[in-house]
Amino acid sequence: MTSSIQYQNSVEVLLRKRSELEHNLAEGKKKLAKLEQEMAEEKADVEKLENEGFTTSLLKLLGRHEGKLSKEQEEYLKAKLSYEQQTYEQNEMLGQLTNLNQRIEETTKAMNAYQEALKLKLSLFDSLPQGAPERAVFEKLSLKEQAINAQCTELEEAIVACNSAIATKDEALKLLESAEGWATWDAWAGGGLLTDMVKYEKLDGVQVAFKKLQSDMNLLKREMADVDVQINYELSQIDETTKMFDIWFDNFFTDMKVKSQILAQIEALKVLSNELTHLKNSLDYRYQITESEHKACVEALESVLMQ
Repeated sequence: MTSSIQYQNSVEVLLRKRSELEHNLAEGKKKLAKLEQEMAEEKADVEKLENEGFTTSLLKLLGRHEGKLSKEQEEYLKAKLSYEQQTYEQNEMLGQLTNLNQRIEETTKAMNAYQEALKLKLSLFDSLPQGAPERAVFEKLSLKEQAINAQCTELEEAIVACNSAIATKDEALKLLESAEGWATWDAWAGGGLLTDMVKYEKLDGVQVAFKKLQSDMNLLKREMADVDVQINYELSQIDETTKMFDIWFDNFFTDMKVKSQILAQIEALKVLSNELTHLKNSLDYRYQITESEHKACVEALESVLMQ
């Protein structure tokens, strides 16, 4: 028996195929217009060669007219063949689009009819007396479905929070690696005040990214607690005293201290990157399993209703 989830999946697949086909049709239309223009230009070249007076006479006298005409005709025929091939492909895709639209309409109608039948069956179950065996089985499955659906929602929120933390971490790491390059130049090449200013401009961006990352990690921590997973991570910062001393006195030892702090942060973010990647993979796997359980539960509920 087809379930509502299977109907929804079928409609989603068909809609995705239609979207891809419409995109291909739009690109094909552009290509067709270009080929039509090329064919018209080649045709004009042939007609011009056939109708020109003096040039045609001269080419005939030189014995090159037929060869020249043949080359122009060949180019025109190639352009015409390409145009006709693209026209055929466009017509084929239009036919596929018509069939897809028909299948989408039919599948949507079938899904709506099935859902209406489910509503009717559900109303009949609601009228059954308390303690009726069928109702007891349905209510037990219904409670299970609600619990699993809640787990899916919690996992979805945790995945979104994890993705956000990964994106912010990537941005912070990119800024840190750039700052590390400037710090290396400053320490060993004596970059001076200008290099210090650029370096700390990068580090200011890192601090902003770290604040967002800390916020993202706090949110992720809360979301992971909702799915019974505990995580802990603290982010340090570049010492402001060292920063000011480095800028105004441009000391080699403070340069090296800042560079050391940057490298430590880079390593810490790389560790975090591995942890977040592992966590993301774990969440994705859990979500797939839980979603499969939810689908099976929904199908079991519908099976009870539709018996």
